[in-house]
Amino acid sequence: MPATVKYTIFLIQALLVILPPRAVNAQTPFINDAGRWIFQSRTAGWLCLASAVLIILLAAGMAAFFVQSRRARKLKAEVKRHRQVAYEALKRQQALADTLNHLNDFVYYHDLAGNFYEFNIAVERIADYSETELRQMNIKDLVPDPYKREVDDYLERIRKTGKERGYMRIVNKKGRQVILEYNTSVIYEDGTRAAGIRGIARDITEQHYTSQALKKSEKKYRTILNTIEDGYYEVDLTGHYQLLNRSALVLLGYDWEELKDRHYKKLIAPEDVHTVFETFNYVFRTHKPVKTFNWRAIRKDGSLCHLETSVS
Repeated sequence: MPATVKYTIFLIQALLVILPPRAVNAQTPFINDAGRWIFQSRTAGWLCLASAVLIILLAAGMAAFFVQSRRARKLKAEVKRHRQVAYEALKRQQALADTLNHLNDFVYYHDLAGNFYEFNIAVERIADYSETELRQMNIKDLVPDPYKREVDDYLERIRKTGKERGYMRIVNKKGRQVILEYNTSVIYEDGTRAAGIRGIARDITEQHYTSQALKKSEKKYRTILNTIEDGYYEVDLTGHYQLLNRSALVLLGYDWEELKDRHYKKLIAPEDVHTVFETFNYVFRTHKPVKTFNWRAIRKDGSLCHLETSVS
């Protein structure tokens, strides 16, 4: 029962207690037990009754006012709390967005069909498209024509496995090709329903072409080493062979697989082990090359061969 109704009933009951029993049961509350009017005139009685009713109404109004004030205070506190929670959430969201926009890596979201709907500034910078343009684009719009069919395979794999990582080649608005290393995963709603895909990618274009150039240079370097008549070898800091050219292998009578990661001391005549060690140690400590020193190597057949070697 509402508090206002309770207060009103209480005041009416209090008024009825004040009046004599007969007056309560009679048609008018202004007659005493002897049947006479309590007040000297009916006008005074009606005025008294009006005053009592007015007091009751005022009391009821006051009660209602206090109840509503209390409710208003509670509502105001609840609204303030919700505003504070919303403000804190907005601050966290802005801080996260600011962090994402300071990353060099690409952070992006697209639906299960490959249509972009969220991304950080790095994506706009590398793709060279505006935010409005990117929101209207699909992954296929960034991939060169020969690789567009692979986008469907990518989307199919990630829908089945829930995650995918690999490399992707895109073309930006200016026509420059960019190679990306990406890592993506499915976003689930309610723990089961796939709602979209989030991903992070890194521009490895420069590293890719540097690696290609290094491999090409290494291939050329090995070709040169394998065509010279002099023997050539490399060891790591622990003395294990890391490289021998074809002439050195022929000279010693071994295949590369037999000598790979083998220690150099096993191929040196015992009497020359100390000399070879001191020479290599000197080069390591001083960073000065030794142009010539002689030592004896043990071939696969056990015979010795005399070698003149330079070390750097």
